[in-house]
Amino acid sequence: MTPLLKFQNNKLIILLSFISILFVFVGFVFENKILIFLPFGILISLIFSIVPRFLYFILICSIPISVVYDFNGSLSTDFPFEFITIFLMSMVWLEIFTKKNQDLKTIVKSPLTLVHFLLFISAILSTITALNHTVAIKYTLAKMWYLSVLFIYSFIIFDKIEKLKKFFWCFYIPFIFTVILSFIKTVIGNFNFENTNLYSLPFYSNHVIYATTMSIFLPFVFYFRTWYAKGSLVRILLTWSIFLILIAIYFSYTRSCYLALIGALIYIYFIKFKKTSWAFLLIMALLIISIKWISIDYQFLKLQPDFTKTIMHQDFKDHLLATFRGKDASSMERLNMWIGGVRMHQDYIWTGVGPNNFPSNYKPYTLYHFHTWVSDNPLKLSCHNYFLLMLTEQGIIGFFIFTISIFTILYQIDQLYFKAKNKMIQNLTLTLGASFIILLINLLFSDLIETAKNGFFFFFISAILIRVASWNKKEL
Repeated sequence: MTPLLKFQNNKLIILLSFISILFVFVGFVFENKILIFLPFGILISLIFSIVPRFLYFILICSIPISVVYDFNGSLSTDFPFEFITIFLMSMVWLEIFTKKNQDLKTIVKSPLTLVHFLLFISAILSTITALNHTVAIKYTLAKMWYLSVLFIYSFIIFDKIEKLKKFFWCFYIPFIFTVILSFIKTVIGNFNFENTNLYSLPFYSNHVIYATTMSIFLPFVFYFRTWYAKGSLVRILLTWSIFLILIAIYFSYTRSCYLALIGALIYIYFIKFKKTSWAFLLIMALLIISIKWISIDYQFLKLQPDFTKTIMHQDFKDHLLATFRGKDASSMERLNMWIGGVRMHQDYIWTGVGPNNFPSNYKPYTLYHFHTWVSDNPLKLSCHNYFLLMLTEQGIIGFFIFTISIFTILYQIDQLYFKAKNKMIQNLTLTLGASFIILLINLLFSDLIETAKNGFFFFFISAILIRVASWNKKEL
């Protein structure tokens, strides 16, 4: 560099430093936090715009430790996860348009990309016809940056299987910290069932998100444990953390996760028959037939709870027994929401009421016979079944596309598992499948894809599956 260029660069640095100090000074004088932090924000943005791939792994680190920030009761965000994702999205598309990446042809041709694109189109259509456009637009925008970063950029970054190790440790280290912290609170609280939601704070908004995150990530811990030699310190650490996660899941008192883990074990056995995707369609058909059957002559009224006997239990054993007897308030309230959702769908058949619109519109469609002590729903919880949520918020169009997307993912896993010649790739495929099954079973009882901690895996698993297909071709 010539002395003239050095001098000019020094002048530029001095000028920028002076402007930054001026902004900070004015910010302190007028007590304006935006002016104080603006120079630092610009500096950080410039650094990360130069190295967006480094920022991606910071994003992965942020997932377990992000917290939900509520703006006004109807709009909320995962901080800092969503802010990093929004910034990174612009960097992703800049990289796509400025750099020639031959691998992009692979993702464009994949059926998984097609179903994700169709889901996004469905979200746009239902947003246009939504009853409340504000919350619907937020949902659609979130889908846009989720697809850009969690799906497309994940595919771009993990061009080699060895790079997944970096993903694992970036997620695992902050994740296990949150698990230890929440479990310590559980121990101090004497494993009290009534306070499970408090133990999961601040990193998990409730015990369901806490337990499902542990459950979905657990297969990855099993898998990456095998990457290290027997008897090594790292392998011993991961083995003990598996026990910790399992114990923490048990004391989270989340019934859907118990079922999901059992379902994952069954899946690992049945994947050998290469029929899991068709089994999913069969189960969906049986569920639809069952719903139609109990709707004939209002037979579902036989399931109505006794308002005076549906209560919230302070003991998990009582809670579990009440679930089977139909006397648990939370379980019966799910049924109340499901009935309201099915009835609401009849008025908004094709495109639904709009994304994020279920909580504010379902109550007039519920039946008095099914009201429980928690029917006021002060937290504005959704319908606790993602398939029904798609049906009510995005209509038949959204429900059909989502069902096809689940079938496509399961079908791809089936095919890739049997095509793998490399044991490492085959075990990775099985890991992705087990994790996806755990997510899928939890979707029958919760709405998780819009949460950062759980929704991330829906897109990430799809992206890695496309990579697995290309790795398989190299192996064959």
